[in-house]
Amino acid sequence: MDYFPPSKKKFRYSNHKDRLEGIKLLESFHDVSEHLSINAPVFNQSKKWKERLSLFKKNFSYVRQYVSEDIIKEWIRWGEWALEGFDKNQSLWNKEKKVIIHGDCAHHNFLRRADGTLTLIDFDLMANAPRCIDYLQYANRISHHLEDAATELWEVPQLQRYQSDPAFLYALTYPTDIFREWNRLNKSSSQLHSVWKLSVEGFSERMAMNEKLAKRISSLNRN
Repeated sequence: MDYFPPSKKKFRYSNHKDRLEGIKLLESFHDVSEHLSINAPVFNQSKKWKERLSLFKKNFSYVRQYVSEDIIKEWIRWGEWALEGFDKNQSLWNKEKKVIIHGDCAHHNFLRRADGTLTLIDFDLMANAPRCIDYLQYANRISHHLEDAATELWEVPQLQRYQSDPAFLYALTYPTDIFREWNRLNKSSSQLHSVWKLSVEGFSERMAMNEKLAKRISSLNRN
């Protein structure tokens, strides 16, 4: 296995230039991987999210020790609403050609080499799926660093085509990070404060984003 000496300047989603470079790298990876024949599992987004929501509900009493019941129920409501809308519209994604997706677009999987080039690492979760699955993950990751994510996401060239895609819009409102982190915390509480901040201090901002996305979906349904 090759070793790439890392740059002192790390890749960060908080950096605008890095965000654009990262998704461009993903796009290039997809362009190559769609021509490869790799025995990779087929990714099922709906199944994964239903399991994540179900586990979060089971952890309700644990989460309630730290977060008000009203906020927890609101996160669950958005999760259920997003899943219902996603399931009704995800057939549209079948029109997009399958590629090998990376499957884990966390910032630490984008390595800045010492020579300044950016590379993807850690392909443990790669799967056969439409490229929009990676783009959705990427959008979820960068949205926390945008002042008005419901508007600014569509300024990213690779995401522009999805601003009128109901399945993608519904998926953006699904609180995947909230459910994932609390489900993980129930096993280890080392990151409790940061997850609490994400769930409570970030609540109003997230609700504002979701409401804007819901209005966009509603306008699409009227057309």
